[in-house]
Amino acid sequence: MNGLEDGIIVTKLNVALMSPKYNFSNSKFRKLLDSINYKFIFGAYRPQQPKVSVIIITYNHSKYITSCLEGILNQITNFTVECLIGDDFSNDETSSIISNFEEQNKNLIFHIRRNTNLGQLTGNGRLNFLHSLSLASGKFIAICDGDDFWTDPYKLQKQVDYLEANSNYS
Repeated sequence: MNGLEDGIIVTKLNVALMSPKYNFSNSKFRKLLDSINYKFIFGAYRPQQPKVSVIIITYNHSKYITSCLEGILNQITNFTVECLIGDDFSNDETSSIISNFEEQNKNLIFHIRRNTNLGQLTGNGRLNFLHSLSLASGKFIAICDGDDFWTDPYKLQKQVDYLEANSNYS
């Protein structure tokens, strides 16, 4: 494996949350998004235009989220990275674990806390993912589910190097 198969990294896409397919314009989800204070989520620590935004979607992953976040923190890169964690109103210890990591890594980890479970609206994590993705500011997007983890500390560096050298793949 060359590091490209064991994860997904794609160029950033503009995500349209107002898709006619889902008609979010009059939904509880739209009201929830309108009520979010983005300055509170990112505070003064968000890096300017990171090269990579890592998106983690999680719900009740308290057994796995530490390994997931450690794998991201262990990445060795020559570029800036931000990690956006969309916690879909977990009712186990997931949120407190993420908060501890966020407190120790304010310039890297951003905990997107939900006050309702978006998965209940659609039966899956699609809304949590799309909203988290819409907050990403990196040139590239890497995805790691909350119950997965990365073992190669050069994973992101290898992927970005490859995509920059081969623009027809990104």
